Formats: sequence, C-alpha cells, structure tokens
Amino acid sequence: MMPLFQSESPYEDDAALLSACLRGDQLAWTKLVERYNRLVFSIALRSGLDEQDAADIVQTVFIIVLRRLESLQQPERFSSWLITTTQRECWRLRKSRQHSSLDSVPEQVDPEQDNDDRLIAWQEAQTLHQALSMLGDQCRTLIEMLFLREERPPYQEISAELGIAVGSIGPVRARCLKRLHQQLVTLGVTAEDGSGVPPSRVS
Repeated sequence: MMPLFQSESPYEDDAALLSACLRGDQLAWTKLVERYNRLVFSIALRSGLDEQDAADIVQTVFIIVLRRLESLQQPERFSSWLITTTQRECWRLRKSRQHSSLDSVPEQVDPEQDNDDRLIAWQEAQTLHQALSMLGDQCRTLIEMLFLREERPPYQEISAELGIAVGSIGPVRARCLKRLHQQLVTLGVTAEDGSGVPPSRVS
C-alpha cells in the first residue's frame, strides 16, 4: 500500500519525517500532523469522546509527540506508539471526568498487534476515501449508497437521489466500480482478488 497524503514531499517514511522534525524542519512537522491527525481524532471518537474532547486529545497527543521526539527509540514503530499514546490519553480524560485515580495508568492499553490492525484498517479506509474523492459526484454518491451505508436504500430511493432510472442503476454501478478500481490502482492499492477495492469498509 502506498503512503497516504501523497503530496510532493521528501519524507517517504516516518523515520525520515521524524528526523527532519528533530532538525527543526517546520514543514516536516506540518506533514507529520497532516499524516496522523485524522487517525488520532478517529481513535478519540471511537473511545466515546465527543468532537470537542477528541479535538483536545489531538492537541494533547501532538504536544506529547513534540516533547518525546528526541527519546523515540524506534521511529519505524511511530504509528503504533502514537495509537497507544492516544488510547492512553483518552483513558486519562475519561477517568478524570469520573474523578478517579490515575495512579494505575496502563503502559499498554491494547496489544501491539491490535494497534497494527487498527492502523492497517485506517490506512485502507483513508485510501478508499481518497479514491472516492477522485470520482464524479454521481459515482461517489452511488457507491456510498450501495456499499458504504449501514443499510442499503431501495433502488427507488437511489433513482430519486441520482435522477436516473431504476433500470440504469446496474450499468452505472458497473461503470463507477470500474472507475473506482482504476483510481485505486493509481494509488497503488489492489485487493487480493484483483478488484482494487480494499477489504475493509469505510469507517
């Protein structure tokens, strides 16, 4: 899978990015925040926090990152460390709201493998979102209605939403999935069955 946020940048991996941050490169710091702020925010939301608290967690976590830059021993494991740090800070905030003691803050909230799984799922979801954003409005809306909603709406509703005949939905769907596949290939992503669609659903 190719890296997310594929803007023109000399920082191909986290190790290079963190090294540049240590040298005081402000662009590198901006890229680091851009690369991971949505991940931190989504973890905070999934932990049960509201959007305001999740935004506060993002600020807190990146302050911690800034303070810990020089002491990070395994920059290639930065993403996993970031997930654990975010989970810990969410736990702290929830406990503080409950007026509970924080003396027993766990060093590891979730197993490392679970962190890796979360990161992979997040990367797949972000790449799929990126590919969908490259499609036209009709294709993007159709794919979201057919595949990315909790419950698929009836074809009559899809027809009314898109302004196309019910009988045209099948052929339009096929064309849109082909375009989505082409965009995913462009992004360097292909599924095992060759369809080009990542196996996980968009969160």
